Amino acid sequence: MGRVCQKAHFCLKGILGDDALGIEHVGSIAIPSIKAKPIIDIALGVKTLNSILPYNDTLNEMGFVFRGSYQREQLLYTVRDKINLDIAKSYVHVVVFNSKEWGDYLLFRDYLRSNEETARRYENLKIYLAEKYRNDRKSYTSSKHKFIEEILKN
Repeated sequence: MGRVCQKAHFCLKGILGDDALGIEHVGSIAIPSIKAKPIIDIALGVKTLNSILPYNDTLNEMGFVFRGSYQREQLLYTVRDKINLDIAKSYVHVVVFNSKEWGDYLLFRDYLRSNEETARRYENLKIYLAEKYRNDRKSYTSSKHKFIEEILKN
């Protein structure tokens, strides 16, 4: 792996230029009122999912590791710690800009920012799930997703 970008959102814009239609911090670290792991989740809006693929070699050189499609209508990249490669520093969730997926990321983040009680419930759920599924990221994420879906329905 070559150089690693320390500020993922600036690095993404530098690599993708006008193909990065939107870059937003989402996830718990973007909610000031709750505790969060030191992992940054970024929603990256692009014209089409295929439009990012030609950048894979450059992204990889800068520390963004392509993980493929983990959810329908999304691609995932991770940024690993330079010293301990087992530790993720960032997740980049690539979605079509202004799609339902893009809107859901922003809606959920903004809802938690303006509803502290719900944000605290989410924080407590994440703490509980992190303990329950300490070695099962898939179950942790799936269980967390149920809460997110309930919020997005309202």
